[in-house]
Amino acid sequence: MNSLIQLIQLEKILVKREITPGLDVWFGSLDQPLWITNRITKCLSFDEVERAKQFLFQSDQTRYMVSRGLLRWILGQYMNNCPENIMFNYSLYGKPYLNEVQSRGISFNLSHSHNYVCIAVGNGKVVGVDIEFENHSFNFVPIIECIFTDREKQALLKFEYSKRRAFFYEIWVRKEALVKGIGKGLSHPLQSFDVLESHVGIKDENNLLKKWVIKSLDIHPCYKAAVCYRENKQNGEG
Repeated sequence: MNSLIQLIQLEKILVKREITPGLDVWFGSLDQPLWITNRITKCLSFDEVERAKQFLFQSDQTRYMVSRGLLRWILGQYMNNCPENIMFNYSLYGKPYLNEVQSRGISFNLSHSHNYVCIAVGNGKVVGVDIEFENHSFNFVPIIECIFTDREKQALLKFEYSKRRAFFYEIWVRKEALVKGIGKGLSHPLQSFDVLESHVGIKDENNLLKKWVIKSLDIHPCYKAAVCYRENKQNGEG
């Protein structure tokens, strides 16, 4: 396994950052040289290859395949397993996770935007991550009502107009990371909670309060990103 990993040398493709003990975030470009792309994507499952074909543009197909290949290689490092042997399960909301036997307490989450990817890996933690390209031609004002709480809207108005876009994206990725961590995606209303602080309490389907920590990530001047986590009291939980 180690000799295979050295062929790719992930640390030369992506940057690895320890956010807190038991939580790493890997990030970097999806536009890789052809030999790296071919090597990474050889470990994909049939389902992943078929999913890639659903993208209209070849560039999107390639980026999807590279992101999934990188995920497999990274998880292989943590699990001491070959990338092609990684088996994914999916929740009712489509969140991928490792089964209890295979995971050994490892959880993960992946996000990519434009040509950049973020992959969070937690050991004994449930994680969520999101990255968004800061598109300066995107009119974000009409969707503020669908995303921000009243408190967040008041915070936005305190910024000069030229700085509001950056704040909007920062709040957006923090919320997206949290709902991805929860595992319900956009079925959990974004305006039902605010993320101005680093600690957020969210009730689960059993009305039990779960305490999450959210951290903004400074990884690229053209992107906003955030990661969230909570302690996993039950190994294998995705």
